[in-house]
Amino acid sequence: MKVIIGWSLFSFLCLLSFIVGFREKALFEINKIEINKTMNSSDQYVWEETNQNIESIMSQFKGKPIWEVSLANIRDQFKFFPFILKLQIQKVWPNKLEMSYELPKLKAIYPLSSGKFRVLSGDGQWVGIFNWSRLPGLPWLRGDWVTKKPELLTVALKLLDQLDQLPKKNLLSSEQISEIQFSELDGFLLTLIKSGQQIRFGIEDFELKSLRGLQVLDYLQSRGLESRVIDLNFSKKVLVRLRNQP
Repeated sequence: MKVIIGWSLFSFLCLLSFIVGFREKALFEINKIEINKTMNSSDQYVWEETNQNIESIMSQFKGKPIWEVSLANIRDQFKFFPFILKLQIQKVWPNKLEMSYELPKLKAIYPLSSGKFRVLSGDGQWVGIFNWSRLPGLPWLRGDWVTKKPELLTVALKLLDQLDQLPKKNLLSSEQISEIQFSELDGFLLTLIKSGQQIRFGIEDFELKSLRGLQVLDYLQSRGLESRVIDLNFSKKVLVRLRNQP
């Protein structure tokens, strides 16, 4: 009888140990993955596939014991994602992974002959080849200078960055630009969306020229006038050709 009781107690302790072990294992299995991303809301359709791929990779770690998951291994999964900025991943005990990252702001569109387009990011990288269904509201880069003189893209980004430093919702912000062209004679030529006015910026002194251009546009608007061309390539003056001028 004593032997039977002893074995019954032993079985009970084994069962209790199994239950506790199972509960502990379930307690530390990753069942929550929180992903926080920072990006421009107007760029979401361009980044849609990138964000989906990131979520798919992170989902592979769901259900695994948190102590077995290596943060270095997770980061390695994203080393071939060139657009991810400020990647941070951490464990939150007992059963959660948190991830945060940023995606660069998109600055301009370059249309391709195939009827599709590529997007230039703020850090100078080309993003994908997309159909028109994902077209974001960005300035278009026009002309073969984009491919023949790619070093000018860096200069174009400096110009757009300078315009974005002007007061918000002004007449010369990057959101007001429809096209960016380039010529050896005039440098960068910007066309405004609503009015079709063209502004010649040259290739340097963008801070001074953008302020002058904004002042001229504000002045013309206050007088009910509209220009055809605003030439900012002069050191001490601005040349303005009105709509009714040749």
